[in-house]
Amino acid sequence: MDSPEGSNMEAPRDLISLWSLSSLPFLKLFFRQKNWLNFQHQKGETTMATKNSMWVLFGILVISALILGSAIQVGAETMKFKSYSYVTKSESIPVGDVEGHTLSVIIRRSFVLFDNGEVATGRAVVSTDMIKGSGSSIQYRTLTFTDGSTIVERGVGKQGGTASAAESEIIKGTGRFEGIKGTSTSKSKILPAEKDEAGVKLVSEVTMTYTLPSK
Repeated sequence: MDSPEGSNMEAPRDLISLWSLSSLPFLKLFFRQKNWLNFQHQKGETTMATKNSMWVLFGILVISALILGSAIQVGAETMKFKSYSYVTKSESIPVGDVEGHTLSVIIRRSFVLFDNGEVATGRAVVSTDMIKGSGSSIQYRTLTFTDGSTIVERGVGKQGGTASAAESEIIKGTGRFEGIKGTSTSKSKILPAEKDEAGVKLVSEVTMTYTLPSK
C-alpha cells in the first residue's frame, strides 16, 4: 500500500521537471518575442512623436513666415512716377570684336513727376555695353526733391530696339528719406536723338516699393 502512494506522489514532480525543461526554449522565445514587440511599439511611438514634432515645427515656421511677410507688406509703401531723361554727356569706345560693339559712360538728366503730384529732378551715371543699340547697362540714379531730400538707386537694365527695362535697389536716402530701403522697376520707351543731342531720350514709368524706419 505504501508503494503505490509513493509512486503517485513522485509522478507530478517528475512531470513538472520534464515540462519545465521542455518548455524552457519556448519561454525564452516567448519573452524575446514580447520584448521585441515592446521595443517595436516604443520605437513606433518614438518615430511617431518625432514626426509629430517635425510637423509642429514646420507649421510654426510657416506661420512665422506668413506673419513676417504680412508685416513687411503692411509696412511697405509704393511711389509711382514718370520721368523724361536726356543725355548731357556721353563717351563711347569701340570694342573692336564685332561691328557696332561699344562701351559707353553716359550722364543723364531727368524731370520726374509722381502720381501724387510731387516733382523731382534726376541725375544718372550710366555704363553701357551695346552692340548696335542693344545690350546691358548699370546705372546709379539720384532723385532730388524740392525740399532737398534725395533717394539714390543702383540698377541694372537691358535695352533693345525702342524699349528698355531696369530693376534697381535703393542704396541711400537723405532728409525725409533717411534710412530708406526698397527696390524699383522701370519700363522705358526710347526716342531717337536729334542732331544737336548727345544721345537717345527715355520716357519711363517707374514703380518704387520702399520702407522707412519708424519714427
